[in-house]
This record gives sequence, structure tokens and C-alpha cells, in this order.
Amino acid sequence: MKARKTFSIKLAKMLKKIGVPLRNMFGGELSVFLLFLAITFLFWFAQKMGKTYEYSIQIPLEITEVPQNIRLTGSASDKVVVTINGKGMALWKSSRRKVKPLELSSLSYKMSQGRAVMPSYYVRDSIANLLSSGVVIRSIVPDTLSFFYETQNLVKLPLLFDGTTESPNQYIMDKFYFTPDSLSAYITERAEEQIEALYVDLSRVEITADTMVLPVKLRPLAGVYPETDKVNMTICSSHYTEKTLEVSVQGVNFPPGKMLKSFPSKATIVFWVKMSEYDNVTESDFTIVVDYNDVMEGVSDKVGLRIYSQPAYVEHVRIIPQTVEYLVEDVYSIW
Repeated sequence: MKARKTFSIKLAKMLKKIGVPLRNMFGGELSVFLLFLAITFLFWFAQKMGKTYEYSIQIPLEITEVPQNIRLTGSASDKVVVTINGKGMALWKSSRRKVKPLELSSLSYKMSQGRAVMPSYYVRDSIANLLSSGVVIRSIVPDTLSFFYETQNLVKLPLLFDGTTESPNQYIMDKFYFTPDSLSAYITERAEEQIEALYVDLSRVEITADTMVLPVKLRPLAGVYPETDKVNMTICSSHYTEKTLEVSVQGVNFPPGKMLKSFPSKATIVFWVKMSEYDNVTESDFTIVVDYNDVMEGVSDKVGLRIYSQPAYVEHVRIIPQTVEYLVEDVYSIW
């Protein structure tokens, strides 16, 4: 107390000596007042900075060195609250200092049944290195750091497309393939029992050329983490044209002694066929029938026609008309 009083007396004498020249130099009491005010503030600030205070800061956490067979699913401790104390100047420096995330190796945690834990005091020295010198760590909250994880395995999965194709210009897809045709993916043990393939996120493709190469994304799947989410899909198609044929109507499943007679006796088949196969397809490649079972179940004088057989390379087959009038005649043997 005596030392502080002595310092104040010396400061007052010093200010008095400085005040006279300043008054003469700047000409006025205002300049002297402002100078005294500034010096008083500095004196007050120095006293405050010399006292000991307590302060809390938040430090974000970052998990590093995660093994490839481990997938982080969440963290119960994404930051810590550190209470420190020290002189005012040291705390002021710490408060102005940009706090970097504290990097913690996952290997430092004790892992068991999907949860990893580590006592907070294990990282006290690491936290101290992030702070200014002259401060003391009083507490770290929470007292236990933890994160959650799933075990995963590396597998190779094929690529599939389960969408539909449309063509305004009579193109039909012959085949498609992906580049690459399969992908490596980390998959959690829980998902591994359910996932057998990766699907492209494409519900509809409009075919407009013989060959199309489309960059496509993969459909997200829970618990599956492929090496990339983009692949190329190549679609090979053929240009089809429409063709019409007249085909005789036949009866099937008719019992012995019964015969079908339809009106008309022929139906028109309209279909799409590849340009390269246009001249090869004939009436003999199709079979149009009336099923005796349909006749017996019918309640009118008309019965529906069915396509019994057709070439594999035709598409969009239609029958005109779809029903015919009919008679079931008895066939008598002359023997």
C-alpha cells in the first residue's frame, strides 16, 4: 500500500513537470487534460492487467488417423470447454488468439461396441500448447471425450440400372454397360447383409441415338461409401421401323371333334422391327390363336385373340382387331 502511494506521488510530480511545457507548447488546458486522462487510463489498464482472472474458452475437436475399417457416425464430444486463469494480459492474449481445432488421433481412444472414449485429462498438455503462455488450465468439460463408429469392410459391387427407356424416334436399347463395370466400396457390417449391388440414380432414359454415353451418379445407399459416386453409362440401341403382316387365326386347346371358325379368319399384326431384320420377318414367325378356354368362359359372340409365338427381336406388337366373332364347329370323322 505504501509502495502504491509513493508511486502515485512520483507520478503526480512527473505530470506536473510535463504539464507546464505542454501548456506552453499547445496553448491550453485541454491538451494537458487529455494527456493526463490518457496517462491515467494507461495506469488503470496496467493495474487491471496485473490482476489474476478466470476465463472459459471453447476448443473444437477433430478426430484424425481414423483406420479405413472404421466409419465415424457421430461425436458426443465435438468440443471442450476449458476454464483457465492467469494474469489479465495473458488472458487477453488468449482471448484474441484464434483457437485451432484440437486434433486427436482415434488411436488414442479406447474403442468398444461402437463407442470410443478417452479421459479429458489425456489432452491437457495438447490444449496447453494451443493457449498463450502464462495461463493455467483449471478444468476441462466434459471429463470424458467420446465418439461413435461403425465397423466397415471393403467390397467390390456390380453396377445396375433399374429404370425405364423411352424413344420418340423408334430407338430400342439393345444393351448397356458401365465404365467401370464395378466399384470398390466400404460398407458397414450392418448394411453388408442387405446390399448386393450399386444402382445408378437414373429412373428414365430417352434414347435418341444408336450409341449414347451418359455421365450418371450413383443412388445413395445407407451404410455404403463407394470410391466414387459418378460413372459413365454407355447405351447401344437399334433404330426400329414399323411393319404390318396378315396372320391367320388358329385355335388352341380345342378338344377332339371341335374346330374354330373365326370372322375374320386373319388378323393384322403391327410391330417394330430392326431395320436390319425388316425383310427377314414373315407371317410364319407369328402365331395368333383363340384359346378354347376363353371361348368356354365367354358370354358373348366375340372372343379375344392372343399372340402365341413371335420373334424375339420384335417390339411393341399389337393385334388388329383384338377380338373376333367365332363359331365352334363339330368335326366328324368319315371312318
